[in-house]
Amino acid sequence: MKKFITMFAVVAVMALGISVAKAAEETTLKGTMKCAKCSLKEQAKCQAVLVVKDGDKTVEYFLSDNAVGKAAHGAICKADKEGCTVTGTVSEKDGKKVITATKAE
Repeated sequence: MKKFITMFAVVAVMALGISVAKAAEETTLKGTMKCAKCSLKEQAKCQAVLVVKDGDKTVEYFLSDNAVGKAAHGAICKADKEGCTVTGTVSEKDGKKVITATKAE
């Protein structure tokens, strides 16, 4: 009986994990790519940030430190680049929006 309950609990946790993973859908954002250190002066180290206009507000999406984020940063460190498109999953970390990019143009 204990084995059955344990197995049932494992299956339930796995099902919950799969449904959470499906909830994190990819999204595509368009805006201006800037450097968090050089352009925005918000961090001590360089990092690519996509600044998106949402009505009258601007929203900053920090690109995660994966291969796509690092490659995107190389082109914008000393000069902003308008008309950029980033595709990935958005989350929030330490009060900042973070996009784990799968594609950046």
